[in-house]
Amino acid sequence: MSLRSLTVPTLVLSLTSLACGSEPPPDAPDERARRSSGDPSAAEILAQAATALRAVETVRYDFEYGGPDDPTGWLHGTTWMRQRSDLAESWIRVEGTVRAQPELGVTETTFAYATDGEQAWAREGDATLETAAVGAGANRLSARAVYGYLPEFVEAEPLWRERYLSTKVELLEPTT
Repeated sequence: MSLRSLTVPTLVLSLTSLACGSEPPPDAPDERARRSSGDPSAAEILAQAATALRAVETVRYDFEYGGPDDPTGWLHGTTWMRQRSDLAESWIRVEGTVRAQPELGVTETTFAYATDGEQAWAREGDATLETAAVGAGANRLSARAVYGYLPEFVEAEPLWRERYLSTKVELLEPTT
């Protein structure tokens, strides 16, 4: 199975298929051992999922962050990412809208952000395009865009929270 380029619904199904996979015959020795020891090793399943996530080169997904009472805003939009081992070939683009929340003093505005690992570009509403070198003000430019980042695609070790901090992992059916 190739996970080089996919969308989030495909990713969810791919991760589920990695977790559930095709099972060996019920009388296989490994299957008997797994059943006698309980659930399959969550650490192994999460390690396989992390490996699959690191293999993803491009991804596009829609996101929504916050809620009607969230003082940071209620954002929705689309994220595109290309991650390569050579940072010169990697980039991130996030476009979205901060929904109006008049009771919190938030007016509806659009935003766009992009980076190629060296430069960052951002625009909010109808404002002019701002640019900054990464590490020299680019964090300010990405203030809204970071809500569109899935950590699994920007962290060096995907799923580390689940792997090292979880006390229980439950496998779900692919349709769940």
